[in-house]
Amino acid sequence: MNRSSSPPPGSTSAVEYSVEHVPGGIDRVILSKRDAARNICIQVTLASPGVAQLEAATGRVDLPPDWTVERAFLVHDAAASGALLRRSPEGAVQPAAISGSVRWGSAPTEKTAVDLALSFPAHGSEPSTTERLVFNH
Repeated sequence: MNRSSSPPPGSTSAVEYSVEHVPGGIDRVILSKRDAARNICIQVTLASPGVAQLEAATGRVDLPPDWTVERAFLVHDAAASGALLRRSPEGAVQPAAISGSVRWGSAPTEKTAVDLALSFPAHGSEPSTTERLVFNH
C-alpha cells in the first residue's frame, strides 16, 4: 500500500489531499480531500480491472487504461479522510455527476494529476453543491 498526502502547493488553508494505492486482486486508488475548516471529507475510489459502479454518476472521467470510478462520496466528517473507507460511511452523499481527469506516471502515486468536479444533490438541510478535487502529487 502506497500513500501520499500533502496540502496543495502554495496553500495556507486546512485543505489536504491524498492518494493511496491499495494493490490486490482488484487494485484500488483512493483519492481524498479533507477540508477541516468545513468539516468535510470527499473520497473517490478508482478500480482496476474496471468494475461497475453500483450507482453510477453521470458525466465523463478520463482515466488511465483499464481503470474506472468505483465509488465517490462526500461526508460531513473531516476525520473520515484519515481512514481507508472502502464503503460509504453513514451520512455519505453520492455525487449525481462527476467529470474531469486523473493521470499518473508509472505508478498511481507517482506524478499524479487530479482534476475532478463532483456535483452533489441537496441532502437534508445541505444545499446542492459542486466540489473540486484539483491537485498534483
